[in-house]
Formats: sequence, C-alpha cells, structure tokens
Amino acid sequence: MKLHIHSLILASIVLFNGCRDEETHFSGTIASFLPQVELASIQADTLEFSGAYTPLFAVYDSLLFLCNIQKGSYIFDVYNIDTKSLIGHFFHRGHGHDEYTVLTSIYGFFKENNKLKTLLTAPNEQKLLIWDITESIKQGRTIDEMEIPYKWQRNSPIPASRQILLSNDRILTYTPSCRFSDEKEPTLPLYEIRNIPDYEKTNEIMVFTKNFKERRNQRMTPDCFFWTSLCLKPDKSKFVEVMFWLPQINIVDIQSKEIKGYRMKGGADFSIFEQSMDAATNYYQRVQANNDYIFALWAETDWRTIKGNTSFNILHVFDWNGRLLKKIRLETPIQEMFLDTERNILYGCQEDAEQLFCYHTSDMIF
Repeated sequence: MKLHIHSLILASIVLFNGCRDEETHFSGTIASFLPQVELASIQADTLEFSGAYTPLFAVYDSLLFLCNIQKGSYIFDVYNIDTKSLIGHFFHRGHGHDEYTVLTSIYGFFKENNKLKTLLTAPNEQKLLIWDITESIKQGRTIDEMEIPYKWQRNSPIPASRQILLSNDRILTYTPSCRFSDEKEPTLPLYEIRNIPDYEKTNEIMVFTKNFKERRNQRMTPDCFFWTSLCLKPDKSKFVEVMFWLPQINIVDIQSKEIKGYRMKGGADFSIFEQSMDAATNYYQRVQANNDYIFALWAETDWRTIKGNTSFNILHVFDWNGRLLKKIRLETPIQEMFLDTERNILYGCQEDAEQLFCYHTSDMIF
C-alpha cells in the first residue's frame, strides 16, 4: 500500500508542476504535455480572390466574410467560396445613420430559426449588433435584427476586445490587460458573462490573478505577458486560449469556472517574465477549435525576427483534455486562420496574398 501511495504522489508531482505559478499568478492547475508526438505533413488547396485580401476573415460553409477595418465604403464583403463570386457588401462605413466607423471581425456564428447570425461589436457607436446574415443576403442589404446598448465606459477603461454569444441571452466578453500611464500596474485580463439585452454582468473568470513586476530595461511592459489568442468550443461549454510567451494552452470550463493550464514538459515557465525578455520566444500565435480538437498555430520564434508578413507552418493538435495528439507541418505557412466547423476546413492566409489556403482537418487526425 505504501508503494502505491508513493507512486500516486510521484505521479502528481510529475503531472502538476509550477506550484509557485499557480499560487501567485495563475488561477488554475498546470499540467505537462509531452512534445514527442507524430509529425505529419499535409498539402493545401488554394482559393484565389482577386482584390479581396484582408487578414480578418471568417468562413461558414460556402460563405466567406472579409472584414475591412480601414478601407472601403463597406466593412464586410461576403463571397461564395464555391463560385468565388461576390455576394454583396454590408455595413456602410461612416458617421451617419446606420453607419459605423469600425466593427469587430467575426468570432463565431449561430443559427436561429434556420437563419445564420453573428454578434458584432461597434465600440465607437457603443452598440452590440445581432447581424441576420441570411436575411441580409436575401434582401441585398444590411439587416441587424437587434441593437444592444453597450456603454463600455461604465464597466472598463477600455472596450472588450472579444464578445461571443453563448446563448440567446448570454455573451462571453474578454477585456485584455492594459496599462495606463497614471497607473503603477496594468489591469489583469478578464472574462465576463453578461446578459442580453441589459448587458449586466452575472459572472467573471480570471485566468491570471497577479501582475508581474516591471523590470528596469525590460523590452516589454507587463501587460504584454498576458497576450493570448482564444477560441470558444462550438458547443459553448469551454474555451481555450494559447499563450504567446509560454509553450502553454489554458482550457476553461465556462459553467464550473475550472481552469487548467497545459505546458510543454521542460518548457519555459512564468520565471521568464522576471528576465529582460530581449530574446523572448514567441510560442503560439493563433488557435481554432471544433468540438473534438484544438488547432494551435505554433511559432517558437525569436520575437525580434517576426515581421508583419511572417507566417508559420506548424500546428499543434490537442484534444479538450489538453493532450497533444499530433504536430502538423503545413505545406504553405499561414499567418491568420479560421476553422469552418460546418465543413471542418481550416482556412489560412498570408499578408498581401489574395488567396486562402485550405487544410482539411480529416487529413490531420488519422
């Protein structure tokens, strides 16, 4: 019996590391994942859209949505992927009635009464919008079926960078860490559950609980240390975030608020944030997911060498238990990506390339 108990203790020590991390900066437990997994290479199909480049895009079945943040009379262009034809322009840019200066890109879709819809944020106009995509395409004009007042200044000094619909009366919001000149420390990143349409907060989730001290001559301010990319599980029970400066992913259960971090065994830990960060490694870049798998774009690159047009060609495929299943080498490197969960195709793009590169997830798991 003693040997059995000692084995369990040893296993716990191996599996759960970084006690100091958990107690001081991280809300959850941290387990290790093993990096030694199969590496497979897959090829891309290419879709070309002349004159239609934007790195902010989303795909649902046959529909491609391009979000034009800074140029053009309209903010969204919608294409048919199968025919490569333009369907229409939506959300007129401007300062007049029913015009918007900027809208967030699309982070997810939902269906209601057989109509495809999405939630958009208009921070300057202080509105949340439910865009009825199906009806907009049918009528050839923008149909936003609901406008929700979004007085973000009442809740935060900065607007939420992500707002994702969880149900017809709840949204998940994410406000990143931010540093203000008159404050000694940056704010901590914060997830909140808010009601629709009153936008009242009902719950909150904090993955990180304590800031890192700013070091003299450090190349980054502490708010940068919390940079992550996130994706909601399609069944909306969990979300995953991948960390830029650590080889770590965090999986959060929205209902229970259980937080589990999974860090590459032998990889860097939070102690790197006590160093100069001069030659810091940028580990993960982006993440997408379906109900079975998590697809994390891996960089492992000195941040000083990353430019605006730098692309990456390795994907880490996890399950929702934080187990690394496979590494995928992409024939064509990508910079941004979006997973169409209808067709299970991962789309990627490169800066200034008027193309989308299509990778079938069925080629990744076999």
